[in-house]
Amino acid sequence: MTYFVSLTTWAGVNARILQRMREVISEDMPIQQVQVALFIAENPGIGSSELREQLKMTGGSLSRNIRMLSKWTDKKTGEDKGYDLIEPRIDPYERRARVYYLTPNGQQKIRTVYEYAKKLNESMKEGRHVAI
Repeated sequence: MTYFVSLTTWAGVNARILQRMREVISEDMPIQQVQVALFIAENPGIGSSELREQLKMTGGSLSRNIRMLSKWTDKKTGEDKGYDLIEPRIDPYERRARVYYLTPNGQQKIRTVYEYAKKLNESMKEGRHVAI
């Protein structure tokens, strides 16, 4: 039974972190975009093919998520779109490929989420299972 409690606790912690990410960035941010943003934060300079492989995404799915996580301008309306969390750069070793990094905005927002996760982890280690 302890194993089930551990899984329940783990799921609750992940749900809190996901909710915090949505509070900091956007309430309707899909979990796939959260996953991509956090993976890039932990692996700056990662390329598209490795991202696809590690996250088990199709090329089209990854492209859509990258687009929404980046800053771009709608050609029809001229309106800025996207979350401005990551920026694609040309891979210095393969000019046709892209590598991804957090933008300064992305660094600040992800740092906020990591600080929350760290506090949550510390409270769990101390046996305090309360909302932060």
